[in-house]
Amino acid sequence: MAETLSGAEGAPISREARLWLSTEAFLRTFPAQVEDATYRAAILHWFDPDVLRAVSAGRPSTLRPDPEPDAQVDAQPTDIAEIYRELQSFPFVEDYAERGHNLHSLTRKTILRHLWDQDRTFYREVSQLAADYFSRGLGTDEGAEFVDMVEHAYHLLVADEDEAMAVANTLISLVGDYGQFEFSHALVEAVQEHVDAGRVSDELRWQLTLWRARDANAARRHEDAIRLAAQIDTVDWPPAPTRLKGELARFAADSLTALSRFEEAYDWLQRARRYEQPGTSDATLNSAGLGTLFYSWNRFTEAELAFLDALDSHVTSRLLPLIPLEINIEDGTDDGPTTLWMIADSDQEGAVKPPGVQAHHPPAWITDEDGTYYVAVRDPERPDAADLPALWPVDVDSFLGWLWESVALVYEANDDYRRADAAARLAGSIAIDVEDADTASHAAQLLYRVGGRLGDVKLARAFIKDQERLLASAEARGDLKARASALFNLASAYGDALNFRAARDRFDQALALARQMGDPLAQADALDGLAGLDWTQGRHADAALRLESALDLLAQAGALGRQADLLSRLAAFSLARFRPDEAKDWYQQALQRYREIQLPSGEFNALRGLGQVAENRLRYDDAQEHYQAAVDLARRLDSASLQADGLALLGSLQSLRNDHAAARATFQTALELAGRVGDRAKEAELLLGLAGVELGERKPEVAEETYRRARKIFAELKRPDSELAAMFGILAAQTDREHYRRAVRTADALVALADRIGDLSQRAHARRDAGLAYSDAGLHGRAAELMTEAIELDPDDVELVGSLSWVLVAAGEYAQALDVSERALAADSTLAWVICNRALALLGLGRPAEALAAYREAIAVRPEGQQFRNDIRVLARFLRENSASPEGEEALRLLEEEQARAVQAAPSRSPGPGAVADPGP
Repeated sequence: MAETLSGAEGAPISREARLWLSTEAFLRTFPAQVEDATYRAAILHWFDPDVLRAVSAGRPSTLRPDPEPDAQVDAQPTDIAEIYRELQSFPFVEDYAERGHNLHSLTRKTILRHLWDQDRTFYREVSQLAADYFSRGLGTDEGAEFVDMVEHAYHLLVADEDEAMAVANTLISLVGDYGQFEFSHALVEAVQEHVDAGRVSDELRWQLTLWRARDANAARRHEDAIRLAAQIDTVDWPPAPTRLKGELARFAADSLTALSRFEEAYDWLQRARRYEQPGTSDATLNSAGLGTLFYSWNRFTEAELAFLDALDSHVTSRLLPLIPLEINIEDGTDDGPTTLWMIADSDQEGAVKPPGVQAHHPPAWITDEDGTYYVAVRDPERPDAADLPALWPVDVDSFLGWLWESVALVYEANDDYRRADAAARLAGSIAIDVEDADTASHAAQLLYRVGGRLGDVKLARAFIKDQERLLASAEARGDLKARASALFNLASAYGDALNFRAARDRFDQALALARQMGDPLAQADALDGLAGLDWTQGRHADAALRLESALDLLAQAGALGRQADLLSRLAAFSLARFRPDEAKDWYQQALQRYREIQLPSGEFNALRGLGQVAENRLRYDDAQEHYQAAVDLARRLDSASLQADGLALLGSLQSLRNDHAAARATFQTALELAGRVGDRAKEAELLLGLAGVELGERKPEVAEETYRRARKIFAELKRPDSELAAMFGILAAQTDREHYRRAVRTADALVALADRIGDLSQRAHARRDAGLAYSDAGLHGRAAELMTEAIELDPDDVELVGSLSWVLVAAGEYAQALDVSERALAADSTLAWVICNRALALLGLGRPAEALAAYREAIAVRPEGQQFRNDIRVLARFLRENSASPEGEEALRLLEEEQARAVQAAPSRSPGPGAVADPGP
């Protein structure tokens, strides 16, 4: 033995060879079945008696010479349990958590190398048996566990690489959808083992890079995806297949778009175009990617052209196999004889008739009574066919519906509502025809929005009803999953249309079906939808309970990514309900989940949430620590966009702590970052924050100008919702300047813009702020009218009722103010500012003892973080202008003492600009 280990004539041999020789010598001391089982166990990542039994069929390995080469190992050995116990005694066999046992990686690697070199057939046969075993859940109602799917794909790569690549592609997509990135990580690492050992083709090396990029993109590890795509030009492997180059380029573009690095994203999409082949699906995908990029970039004209080009490419690529060879498809040259057109119903008013492949000959418009879409091909060189064009039905699928939905969104963003309406109807009709519930739901929601702008929601409502066809079709097929999905999407559409009763009914039905199927993910989705309705309708406690139930179901399903998102929403709910301790706990759990699944954007949002909780509790040092951690994370990710977001949080906090100079410097740094990546929308959002700082500095004239700069950008980008936010700020600045005449004009414009946007909540809140402006101007009658309109628009918003109580107090209508404030407090008794309004009304009615009791109540129920600065100012003015009373003076003293305690509890200033450790990139 010692002679063998020293090599021929005493020459040194490698450590790996020595390990193999010692392992082989050790195994030869055991029966042949035990040695053979060790080789089979080495092929597995882990083994227990069941999996060992499953891979023990077939001939033994030739690594151990056998006097009978054709001898068979018993297909179902009776001593597998005994062999399993024997293996556990080996020094290189270890416990494998929750699964069984595994071979030590060094020993396993050594055995596999020799099996691959000396008995590749055996290796492949055992791999096929293992792949078959781990496919046990595939195709069943219960489905396969992700861990089994990883093992199935891993072993299948050795047995049948082509089939394994298809399985792995599906798995990578699935785990991304469910946010279970640990399984995609396990798969790519397992495949990497095959690649490093040379057991698979060179092409799989690039496929593995593509999977890593897709995984990083799905997990929003955007810098990782960009780095992996860049390997196209930097590594020394054999050249990547053109198709993979194109896909990697598109992943890089997606990630750069998400980071708002639009110029770089455009460059990568142009690279992807260089890799594409004319007439293939790549042309369609690249045009669609350009459309998405331009839409995100707020370059809507280019987005429209790109999406329409994707429609052209889609039609062309789908029809290529169907068109006779003698007909020449237009290839962009002057002599192309053929024109392709996709036809909408030409008799329908406002029908969208986009061109297909551009050509120099008249198009052939074909309309069918049943609304079927056709492509007409006309060859001008065949006069006999001039009036009888060849027809092929378009293979309309969900991708085509998505493209039309994208076109509709572009038209909507451009305020071109009639074309948006036509395109959305087209998208919805296609989606319903191909039973694509998601796109049908999105189209319906879009039609509701557009219908509201056009003042005609009748067609939109008729269309949403048409989705019942999806339910009927699913019922006819007995497909419970499809029915549950259709119900969920229909409920979402009704919810967006503010038809809460219909939405709740559909969500309830979807939940019942999901329970019948025993599908925890579908149940969680339905509960999440119901929670959203509960919250919108003011049933906050019910909403939180539903989300907690959904969270338990997601934990049962092991969907970590979705758990993290739901934990974040629960935290936001708790924060809105003035439960900071509860919110902090949810955010901390969300942060832990996001770190587990390596989702940095989620981690950033959780850190931001923790900072907001601390800020609301006046724990400004803790808030700064969390915000700074978010900025540091964004810097590590090299994400200028996230850095700008984090710095905006820090800047707002510095302003809150009266460190306005530091806040301005922080916002300026954030603005420089936004300008560097060309993100004008981000720049405008930061201007809103900077204007807030300027208001805090008591510089309303400067703030008003900054708000106007932001509004101008939002108007240019055609973002009316954001423009509305800027107008709210302009109104606040004018009120602070006591420019009441200008303020009421701005208030009227604010209401008009909110009405044009059509969102119910925004319309209500615009009227509230306008009413407050009219009240400050002394126009109390108009102020009360606007407040009443706001409440009629959103009667479930208790704070609107509370605002009306203030307007009535300011108008001296104390009896009405008392009645309205009590109505608001009956719905929510924790609104301390409304209790103060009630107290003022009581003072005005000459009931000072009751007023003092009310102020004491306000102090007792004050949510942590709420201050009394404004209430002190208002009460002091009231006492100056009216007959002072001992109770009123006592109330003022109590409020001032409580405010002093709040200020003392938190430092009034931040450590200064140096606290933002190098706020630059």
